[in-house]
Amino acid sequence: MEVSKTPLDIALEDHRSKDLPWVCFSLPHQNEVKLVLQSTRELIYADDRSTGFLVAPFDIASHQPLLFRPDAQWKETRSMLGDATKPIQQIELSESAREDHEARVEQALQAIESQALTKVVLARSIECEGAYDPWVLFRRMLHTYPAAMVVIWSHPQVGVWLCATPERLLRTSNQHMETVALAATSTATSLDKVVWGEKEIQEQHWVTHDIDNSLRRLGLSPVINPRQTVQAGPLFHLAQTISAEREGIDLDKLISVLHPSPAIGGLPREAALKMIQLLETEDRAFYAGYLGWIEAGNQADLYVTLRCLSWKNDRVKLYVGGGIVAGSNPALEWEETQAKARVLAQLIG
Repeated sequence: MEVSKTPLDIALEDHRSKDLPWVCFSLPHQNEVKLVLQSTRELIYADDRSTGFLVAPFDIASHQPLLFRPDAQWKETRSMLGDATKPIQQIELSESAREDHEARVEQALQAIESQALTKVVLARSIECEGAYDPWVLFRRMLHTYPAAMVVIWSHPQVGVWLCATPERLLRTSNQHMETVALAATSTATSLDKVVWGEKEIQEQHWVTHDIDNSLRRLGLSPVINPRQTVQAGPLFHLAQTISAEREGIDLDKLISVLHPSPAIGGLPREAALKMIQLLETEDRAFYAGYLGWIEAGNQADLYVTLRCLSWKNDRVKLYVGGGIVAGSNPALEWEETQAKARVLAQLIG
């Protein structure tokens, strides 16, 4: 059964035929879907006056965030666009990278044991061949991830990326700011079956503690809400919302202390980033970066770019990662990344 086309679909179809930049997104627990169309092919970089959709790479020290200028906008609903016509299938993922990934985990554990760092997040990618339509996968994600920020963006000079992320990096409203300390992963089949061990609770606590300290160094007084379990598709995570009054601190300064958080980098930050450069074999690009809407360069609703897929030459690349701490088991860390990859692979199976 074919999914009927909406006015948004038709507008995007015309825009894609001209190979112009665009982004489409829906916020967590929201039914509204927004399409932003940029009328020129230029690469636009965000600054302190920008309004539009911002997309930042993991390494913002070396690469500027991109901006999708809203030359035209369309709106639709998840209930109209969400595609549930294709049943989710189990996909067999290759085990060929297992030995290499487990070896990197072992190296990270040796560094942790020597007290060079406390935690490091190691990422990897998996390639899948096939001429998959990113827009079709986006519609499936809208249906599969109602509690996530679901985003697809395309730029002729960069490529196509799709993500469904449960993790808010930063939301600002006038002088108020809010972030989320999210960590740990459970593959339990339902919320009532989720059991968190000491390792997962400690890992999430480190993220909360780091964000709290970072905001206090800016002179803010964070309020930390109770820890809770949140769901993102078939996976569960531990999370705490942290809020504060901004006290006139600008957006760039807030982002600089929040990104990359221990949930995507590690602790201490500088040591973890050096370990990532040493152990990871490819550039993360936009994986574990951040994206979202900004207004006049100083108001924003930004999310960490997780659960990612990218496209190039009919090859889909999936991005996954996991946090390594003392006591981590290399075999189990591999299985965690496989579980995360399997969730994404099901959408293209």
